[in-house]
Amino acid sequence: MSENECILCTKCKGIIVPPVWQCANSHIFCSICLEPRCQICQYSLINPTRNLVIEEVIKNSEQLPCMYTSKECDFKGRIIDLAHHESTCEYADLANQCMLPNCVEKLRKKAMIQHLIATHKANFTNKVEVIDKGKFQVEVFKQINCEQDWKSFEWKPFVYKRTVGDEERHYLLRIWSQEWVLYAQVISLTHESEPIRYLLEKSSDKSEDDKSSKFIIISRTITYKRSAPIFEHNTEIALNRYGYKHSRGDIKGLLLKFSLSNKDFFAFN
Repeated sequence: MSENECILCTKCKGIIVPPVWQCANSHIFCSICLEPRCQICQYSLINPTRNLVIEEVIKNSEQLPCMYTSKECDFKGRIIDLAHHESTCEYADLANQCMLPNCVEKLRKKAMIQHLIATHKANFTNKVEVIDKGKFQVEVFKQINCEQDWKSFEWKPFVYKRTVGDEERHYLLRIWSQEWVLYAQVISLTHESEPIRYLLEKSSDKSEDDKSSKFIIISRTITYKRSAPIFEHNTEIALNRYGYKHSRGDIKGLLLKFSLSNKDFFAFN
């Protein structure tokens, strides 16, 4: 029997977080699975004993494997690191379908990020963009003499990354227009839904004192399992109120800003 097999609960087959309980025949259990009788030999567990030897093995090992080892996760670490890793392990979830239209690929978290970059050419740099303080912005633009191009379009997707505590979070931004309705949505690729603020405004040098030149929606990020209201605005009205002439001269643009949960979340200036 290997070291890893010796530290697994007889019932749930997970690595036991001490204390380690055992019956008279040395069948071991975690505290959650402990019952009045051993499920293997039926010996009484009303007064179980602790296996201190195995507890020491678990406490001192630096090679404890993730519970998703069978799904190809190669993480190994100490017991104090294992619970956090397993809660965010990319192999914890089943493969999910790509959130971009007309794509049927089903992938796990890390593979999905690479898929968005390689297949859908997310980001102009073909790299995940790191954001600071949860804030980012995107400029959408078209030729001034091609107004019909705003009617229906799909803008290049963007993949962002930020660190919150010791957790890396990845996001997908999608912007599109359909029959003169402008949409934007931010999707949490690797974690739970969180608050987000959508802001449409003119370029800052055009509207510093014009509070009416801002359109704000507060919602939550979308996940594979949770939907939420997304940014929505009439495209023609948006162009009239918030559109601006690009520095190149022959291009009209819209500036969309996004703010994820942070200490300045409700500061709109």
